[in-house]
Amino acid sequence: MSKGYNEAHKQNVNTTLTEELDVNYLQDKQEESDRIELFKKDIAYVINKHSMEDESNTPDYVLANYLYNCLLAFNRGVNDRTEFYNVEFPIDDVFIEQSDN
Repeated sequence: MSKGYNEAHKQNVNTTLTEELDVNYLQDKQEESDRIELFKKDIAYVINKHSMEDESNTPDYVLANYLYNCLLAFNRGVNDRTEFYNVEFPIDDVFIEQSDN
């Protein structure tokens, strides 16, 4: 086999691998997007089911987006705190006392 063939073959394999990685990345992003949208729809459903939007007269989906963004902000804050203290806070060790309300 010639050197030119080997180089062309390597390039073809690298291109194929890159394309497969791109497809997998896009599929993962789509699945994540679908999961987030389903989460927001579920939150909107619960808001509507309990008429929690009545007092503010705000559409369910707007409140669901707001609550989702609050969760993102909380997660960023926890990550920032962890980075600041340079300590991992294991979730398994967290005890949350639930009230009967």
